Parts: sequence; C-alpha cells; structure tokens
Amino acid sequence: MTIEADLRQFHHEGSLSLFVGAGVSIDCGLPDWMGLSKMVIEKAWPNKTKGIDFNQLTARIDVSSLNPLDSMRMARRKLKDSLNSTVSDCLYSKGVTASAIVDSIVSLKHIRRICCFNYDDVLEEAYQKKGVSVTSLTGEGEIPDERSVLIFHPHGFLPRRTRVSDRAIILSEDDYHELYASPYSWANLIQLTLLSSLNVLFIGCSLRDPNIRRLLDICRKLNSTQRYFAIMKRPDYKSEKRWYSSLRSFQIVEEVEEPLLRDRGVIPIWVNEYSDIPVILNAVA
Repeated sequence: MTIEADLRQFHHEGSLSLFVGAGVSIDCGLPDWMGLSKMVIEKAWPNKTKGIDFNQLTARIDVSSLNPLDSMRMARRKLKDSLNSTVSDCLYSKGVTASAIVDSIVSLKHIRRICCFNYDDVLEEAYQKKGVSVTSLTGEGEIPDERSVLIFHPHGFLPRRTRVSDRAIILSEDDYHELYASPYSWANLIQLTLLSSLNVLFIGCSLRDPNIRRLLDICRKLNSTQRYFAIMKRPDYKSEKRWYSSLRSFQIVEEVEEPLLRDRGVIPIWVNEYSDIPVILNAVA
C-alpha cells in the first residue's frame, strides 16, 4: 500500500490523529515564532529596546535581535501578569485569513483528536463554522466532551472571543526547560497518550522541538505499533540560497533529514509548496 492509502485507511477507521504546528497558523496570516517574539518585545519596550534593566544589570543590547526564547524570557519578567494578553494582542493584530490547509483539516471527518502546538483558535473557529462540536483542552482537571472533536493545546491557548486565560503558556526558554523536566506533566502525558494509542500525521511541524523528539524516541523504544507521518516542505533554494551554497546542499538536507526522521519512526511526505498540503489531506478525506 502507498502512504496515501495507509493514511486514508487510518482516517476512515478512526485511528488517525493530527499534530498541528505553526505552519498551519502562518497559512492563516498569523505571525511565525520570530515575528511574534519581535512584536511582543516592541509592546514590552515601546520605542526603547536598548539599555534594559534586567536582573539589576543594564545591558546595551537590542532585545529584538536575541534568540526568541531569550527575548521572550525577558518579556515574561517585564510584562508579568499582562504577558498572555500582550501575546494574544500581537498574535491576532493583523487578523485571520481563510486557509485552504485549515479547510482541508476540518474536512477530515473521522479525526477526533488533535494536538495543536499553536496558541490560536483557528481550528476551533473553522470547526464551529462547519457546525462541528469541538472542545479545547489546556490542562489537568478539564472534562472533555467525548462526542466532540478534542483539540489539546499543550503549549497553551489564547482564544479570541473569551477572556484571556491566566494559565501559563509555554513561551520562553525556562518554560521549555520546566516542560522537559516534568515527564508526568499533563502536556507530556497527553502527547505520549496520543502517540502510543493512535496513528499520527504531523502538519506544519518542523519536528525540531527536542521534547517531541524525546517522546517519539520513547514510543520507538516501547516498540509502539502506531505509525507516524509528517508532511515536510522541501527547502526553497531560490528564496533561501544565502544559507546554502548550492542546490545540491538542499538535496543533502533532505537526504540527511529523511533517515533521521525515519529513525524516530516518522515517515516524511515531502512537498514543494504549502499549497500541496490540502491536496494530500483532501485525498486522505
């Protein structure tokens, strides 16, 4: 059987779940991680990103030029209780546009479990517009409606039309350290449960997050019988050639990346453009 046929079978028998990453939200016009961090920094230090007093130390640096995990760490200390609302304002500052990828995701009628690493409510709104019941879950103690599509947000959730939650979002480097150090946290357990009980298709995920790689390795060592697939975009030589010396360098990236993914039990599905993703999902549906 082909990969497409396998996915179609898993979908129709109800054994397929989705892990959704930033690529899905970017397709809706929302900022990527780098863009979001710069917007939050500008809100935290309007018109002044230099000479910041951080832990009693004054450093002449441009905070927006730091690694996003570092700049978000500084922003958390500066914004404190207003961090979530600031991130939400920045996230939706340019609105949300219609997306063929999101439409194709909600067309997968037999998908009942989605792990979404994004803070936004793009998927929830799309399901609601289709008249499909959906429940968002962000932590322990929440009772899911098993009759609806369940969307788990292990990194936090900032919906547009409700009061911004004060529940912590996974945003800065220390947040990720705490997540990695807590193997029995809700966020880790829910991901591990989905990976060990259902077949998984990753959409819009780079699979560079050390935590998801760790969880995949755990499943592999446990000899999980579930299968994992990831739609991966090939590097764009024309737009990113400054980072690579030749077209052959791009080909090497794919040749190296594929065996690494397969070693973690993930079968890559390479696409040239994001516009190819709906074609694949519609074929699965």
